[in-house]
Amino acid sequence: LQALAESRAGHLTDSVRLWRRALELDPTDVKAAYALAQEIERQGGAEQEAEAQRVLEALLSRTENLPARLDYARLSAKRGDAAALAKALAPLTTASAAWPAAARERLAALQSAAKVNPRAAATQVAFLRNFLVREVAYRRSLAQITTPLDAIGEPLVRFVTLPAPTAAPAAPDTAITFTLQPAEGWAGE
Repeated sequence: LQALAESRAGHLTDSVRLWRRALELDPTDVKAAYALAQEIERQGGAEQEAEAQRVLEALLSRTENLPARLDYARLSAKRGDAAALAKALAPLTTASAAWPAAARERLAALQSAAKVNPRAAATQVAFLRNFLVREVAYRRSLAQITTPLDAIGEPLVRFVTLPAPTAAPAAPDTAITFTLQPAEGWAGE
C-alpha cells in the first residue's frame, strides 16, 4: 500500500524500494512484480529498461499473463533485443486462436516487424494491445496483475495479527481545579 501511495505521489525511488521489499516478503506476488517493473521503467534509462525486462521475464517464468507478456515484448523491442522479443512472441501464436481477426492481423504485423527491425516492433505491440484491451479475457488478465486506479489498495486476504495494546491508567492530573460560580439569572437556593 505504501509503494502504491509513493508511486501515485511521484516518488519513484521510494516506490521501487517498497515494491522490492514487497517482493522480498512474498516472491509470488504478481502485482508487486508487475508494479516494480513499471516503476523501474518509469525511472528511464537503458539500465532501468533492462532491469524492468528482467523483472517481467521472472514474472512470466512463474505465471503466464498476456498484459505482462506484451509489456515484456514491448520492452524487448524498445531495447532492440531480438532474442527476447522472439521469446516473448512465441506463446502469442497459440494464444491468438481465441482473439478476434483484427487482433490476429496486428499480431502478424508485429511478428513481421520483429523479423525486420526489432526496435520498430514496439509500436506494433502498442497497436496489438489497443485491439486486445477490448477483450474481456485481456482485461481479466490485467486485473490479475494491477490495482485499479480508483482503488486505494488491495484488500487484505488474510488476517493481520497486531500486538494487543497494554492497558495502563493515565497519570493523575493534579493541576486541574474546579471553581463554583453562581449561574446568572437563576434564583435558586
